[in-house]
Amino acid sequence: MLWAFLSAVGSILTIVIMFMTGWCMTHAGWLNDKTSETFSKIVLNVAMPCYMIWNLMSNFDRAKLKELSSGLIVPILSIGLTYVLSIVVSNVMKVRKGRKGIFRSVFFTSNTIFIGLPVNLAL
Repeated sequence: MLWAFLSAVGSILTIVIMFMTGWCMTHAGWLNDKTSETFSKIVLNVAMPCYMIWNLMSNFDRAKLKELSSGLIVPILSIGLTYVLSIVVSNVMKVRKGRKGIFRSVFFTSNTIFIGLPVNLAL
């Protein structure tokens, strides 16, 4: 129990330390808007896909797939329901035709990588 608590605190402190480091570097003038844009592109287009592939190849096998398959119903239903909700919301808000696809995509996947993945890894 104590180990789980300390592990959770450690995970939170890691995020706080990263945030504060970025804030201090920006405040000192080492980082600017262009740097932030570059970091975002590197994380989303290089680091995250590489990490996901590495994690899948090193930590996942057929037995784990069978073990986890019973729990897939909740995420699949969640994604399906939020996608249906995104269709309704995009129509009610009268989102332009050229932007409906990205709006719906962001609507039903926005929490998956940036919140869901770190929380699941921490648990």
